[in-house]
Amino acid sequence: MIAELVLLPHLKSLWTVEQEELSALRGELFVPMLAHGQLLAVLVLGSKQSGEPFLSNDVTVLSTLANQTAVAIDNAGLYQKLRQDAAALEQANIELRRLDQLKDEFIQNVSHELRTPLTFVQAYAELMLDGTLGPLTPGQRSGLQTVLKSGKRIVSMVNDIISLTKNEQDLLELVPQDLAALIQKSVEAARPVAASSHVNLCVRTPEKLIMAAGDARRLGQVLDNLMGNAIKFSPNGGEVVVQATCVGSEIHLTISDQGIGIPTEELPRIWDRFYQVDGSTKRRFGGSGLGLTIVKRIVEAHGGRVWAESTPGQGSRFTCAFPIGAP
Repeated sequence: MIAELVLLPHLKSLWTVEQEELSALRGELFVPMLAHGQLLAVLVLGSKQSGEPFLSNDVTVLSTLANQTAVAIDNAGLYQKLRQDAAALEQANIELRRLDQLKDEFIQNVSHELRTPLTFVQAYAELMLDGTLGPLTPGQRSGLQTVLKSGKRIVSMVNDIISLTKNEQDLLELVPQDLAALIQKSVEAARPVAASSHVNLCVRTPEKLIMAAGDARRLGQVLDNLMGNAIKFSPNGGEVVVQATCVGSEIHLTISDQGIGIPTEELPRIWDRFYQVDGSTKRRFGGSGLGLTIVKRIVEAHGGRVWAESTPGQGSRFTCAFPIGAP
């Protein structure tokens, strides 16, 4: 007996490609090798001697061998395809990282170029408003105040964009911080905005809360962003509560409001860059959609955690958890 394994796409090729070898056989047994309903090959068992019939046991053995071989061939093909796909994905990831780096460099360069002329616009507007460059009419003063306010908003957005293109940990100056004092300072700075929006600011903190290590400027940015959002989305007469408590080995800083709230299914996405819950919210309340992204990055760079809870129509609650104690 001789056994011949023929890897052919279909039976017709068996006779055209292997006809010379098979012509010497007096008896042949053909068993298909199938995988997922597709013919991978044909296993041929033949005899050069006449009068030797194939027994049922021969069919069983050959069928078992064909099935096992088909599985092995199929797995080998899948493995090879997976390797090729993995290599292609790795190359695509390398290219995406390169493009992402180029994008960040482009955004950072453009942002820096924008910030310089905007700083000059602000400086001259302030000089004109304080009378250094001469007297102003009421209309001119009102117009310049609008220019100055809009300029500050643009500079703030440009600074946010620059911040997102840098490694947050490289920007931190970590020293022990009294979080309670930082909260009081930020709340006092936010009171004029809250008053103009007819929102009451309520503070509930101990006299001292020493966190492990922090950057006062960046932590102040976290407070400003969260309080600014809470005030912006609060109704007239609403209340924004800023609270800090010790929970185990952490300080929990919580800012809650009585605003429009966030749908539960949207909560995981609010930390994404430029994300707004819906277009109408962006048009009504303004903003770039970067504030919460920056908050998350700053908190995590301090070794902390941040999360949000909300009930639509009743308000939202943002909590930042920071380590307690000296670094």
